[in-house]
Amino acid sequence: MIGKYVTNIIASALFKGFFDSFQELATAEKVGTVTGPSIKSQLKKIGVPSHKIEITDMSYKQYELNTLKTALQFNLFRHLKYYSDNFDCEKYAYSLYALIKNILRDSTIGTIYVNRPIEGTTLMEGHALNFFFTKENEILLIEPQTNEMFEMPSDWQARYANI
Repeated sequence: MIGKYVTNIIASALFKGFFDSFQELATAEKVGTVTGPSIKSQLKKIGVPSHKIEITDMSYKQYELNTLKTALQFNLFRHLKYYSDNFDCEKYAYSLYALIKNILRDSTIGTIYVNRPIEGTTLMEGHALNFFFTKENEILLIEPQTNEMFEMPSDWQARYANI
């Protein structure tokens, strides 16, 4: 009985620390503002067809890349097991999108669908992940299953994006 009580106290303290950190990050200063059309223009540059870009707001807040990296530490979804057609790439991408939008309000994170080569073949496969529009007006992709950030590979084909 005492073990369960101590476990609950420790869990409460950890959650409070987690929540306090989350709240502190939620008040992070933005470094700028960018318009929806500016983001659309950059998405077109990485190959997303214009008619396949969904922009939901007129403007978005830009944050430092380090602020995003700190927010990504709260991505507990990356620890969940992948289940094909149950909890797969688009579920990871949607989950990370919702998490970051709640931490960094009105931020420039979105979701993107691509076709990418299947290693060792000439075939392509569909994949969903996230993107972040940096203060340098570049698009960085984020693999929500690992938090890895990278530029769009030249052998990938963008299909659809929304923010």
